[in-house]
Amino acid sequence: MSASDWLALTLACAAGAVSPGPSLALVLRHAVISLRQGVLCAVAHALGVGVYAGLAVSGLALLLQSGGLAVLVSVFGIGWLCWLAWQFWHGASDWQQTEGHTGPALRDGLLMGLVNPKVALFFLAIFSAVLPASASTGEQVAAVALAILIDGAWYVLASVLIQGRGTLAWLRQRSRLINRLSALIFVGLAIGLMGGLLT
Repeated sequence: MSASDWLALTLACAAGAVSPGPSLALVLRHAVISLRQGVLCAVAHALGVGVYAGLAVSGLALLLQSGGLAVLVSVFGIGWLCWLAWQFWHGASDWQQTEGHTGPALRDGLLMGLVNPKVALFFLAIFSAVLPASASTGEQVAAVALAILIDGAWYVLASVLIQGRGTLAWLRQRSRLINRLSALIFVGLAIGLMGGLLT
């Protein structure tokens, strides 16, 4: 792969990572509890995204384009997002009560990374446009690692940036509003997945 190929891949992965949405809301929600939880959620999310990047490189993402596997992943995703939305809607003042419990941060980050099978198609489109047919196995692995690194770095950075005392205090004072807005975002993503099943 040429330097221009790597640059194009980097920019495409960065554009996909920094677009605001449910993943950012989820990571920041954990980062408000503690930086450690935010970082763990970010890393787990990157690993989930990496699964789809790996599927795209191997060509298995085509299986998600049609067939029962895509339906199964989407149905699971819809259910989990609705459960998560319910938890956020009713957990308006619990931001500081779960500090030190890292299991939910890891679980939530990983599942958010895996919940949308369209991520695999996103990477399939990127890799098919950027990775040459002659790309070696090492280059393919490096491309997947780059996608994981960029996704994780962005969400870790977001977690760090909100750690200022004034920012955290402001966010915690508005925990009820932020939780409920996040819940609505998750419901919106669930509806989007449901619409994809019906089309």
